[in-house]
Amino acid sequence: MWWSKKPQPPASEPVSKAEQKRLKKKCVAPLKALQSCKRANPGLPLAYARLESRVTECYAEVIAPQQALAFKECYLQKTEEQEHPDYAANDCQMYVAAMQNALKERGCDPLQ
Repeated sequence: MWWSKKPQPPASEPVSKAEQKRLKKKCVAPLKALQSCKRANPGLPLAYARLESRVTECYAEVIAPQQALAFKECYLQKTEEQEHPDYAANDCQMYVAAMQNALKERGCDPLQ
């Protein structure tokens, strides 16, 4: 019977081209910093890993706000506990992955 089926969650709609364009404009500073760092450090992904996290967070603040907030809370907590903010970012990688997955589910990957 129809009521015995589990309800399916609504499919996330892909991010529109207009929204992607608006996000690119909003996140221009971290995007440019990432591009410059990649050019200066080819083949050294650890050199720009934090910038990739920042770009992802910038997009996720709009597209996946819950995941972005969870990352931000983790980052702030770890920053208070440690001397260097890059270590805090490393400790929060599972939250970065959650933001990236949420963006990809919506068809938006700023790191591509």
